[in-house]
Formats: sequence, C-alpha cells, structure tokens
Amino acid sequence: MRPPRLRELPFLLLAAIWASCSTYEIAIEPIPVALSPREADARLPLTFAVRSTYAPFVDEDLSTTELYPRDRRLLRDEVARYAQALTATGQFASVTEGAPGNGLHCQLRIVSGREPSNEFVRVLSILLTLTLLPHEQREIVRLQAEVSSPSRASATYECRALVTSKATAFDDTRLRRPRSFSGPEHELVAALVARMATDGFLDRRGGAR
Repeated sequence: MRPPRLRELPFLLLAAIWASCSTYEIAIEPIPVALSPREADARLPLTFAVRSTYAPFVDEDLSTTELYPRDRRLLRDEVARYAQALTATGQFASVTEGAPGNGLHCQLRIVSGREPSNEFVRVLSILLTLTLLPHEQREIVRLQAEVSSPSRASATYECRALVTSKATAFDDTRLRRPRSFSGPEHELVAALVARMATDGFLDRRGGAR
C-alpha cells in the first residue's frame, strides 16, 4: 500500500478524529436479576449517602490495604452519578442525599480503582493504525450498601463490577466519566436495588409509610 501523500494527511487525521470513540463492557457479580419500574403510588422516598475511596490495582484486583478518600470534587461527581442511577431504576418516589431518618435509607460505600493504562498502545493507535488498534483499561468497582428502614432490621448488600473501557484513536479510556454519564454506576445500582426489592425493602410494609 502506498504511503499517504502530504496533502492527504489532514483528511486522514480528520477521519481519525471522527472515528474516535470509547465504549465499555461491564460484568456484575452476583449476576443481577431483572428490575421493572414500580407504579408511582407504590414508590417510597429514599435517602442515601455516599462514602467513596480509591484503591490501586494489585495482582489483578483492588488493594485491601491502600485506600484513599476521594477529594471533594470527585465525591460530588460520585454523589451526582449515584443519585441519577438510583432515580433511573424507577423504584423511588424521590431520591435525596441525607442521613438515616424515618424512612428508607441506603448508605453506599464504594471502593474503585483502574489498572495502569497502556500508554504505548494508545499512542500506537493514534500515530500508526488510525483507529484499527483499540486500547483498553479495566476498572473494578466494589459497592457495599447498608439498607435501613424503621419498620425492619437493616441489611447489607455487596456487588462488584468489572468494567472494561475500550477506546480507539484519539479517545482515551483514562478520561474521567462526566456526571451525566449513563454507564456502569447505573447498571451496578440496578443490580443492588433489584436485591432490595426481592427482600421486600421497597414494599410499603417493609419500608417507610
């Protein structure tokens, strides 16, 4: 194949930019069950709180000894994403950040971390292959939720998500997800809320009245 001419390079560069994209695949443990929206008059209000920490990758998993709290900006982003994710399940009359009170409450403890990115593959994808060689990065998110309600004993749930982000050309798997990103958090929270529903926490006899 002949090398591109100098005047063709800008068009190739523009094509590469247009072709830049990133996707993700997610695997959740335990395997989630299906969750259907509840009728409006059957929904309970929910308050929730988030505690989020970062852990580095160690031996294909997250470190259990090195934990670093998120700074205020990142924590605000986490709270916003999980509020959107809880609302998107279609199970609650309202979702509000707050402390436990007289109704249904969910304390989320999140530990997450990404493996070091392969910068060589990313640069190679940009400079040489023009989107033909994807580069990827894995992220683990552990979610522990303590669910409480005045009318019943509290319960603790744990979910784990393995997220594989794939990007081509100028896109970057390392980019921080925006607040509005409808991604792994939504699927992880849906799995959690489905377990809450199975155990009756979302029923009026099991939650706040």
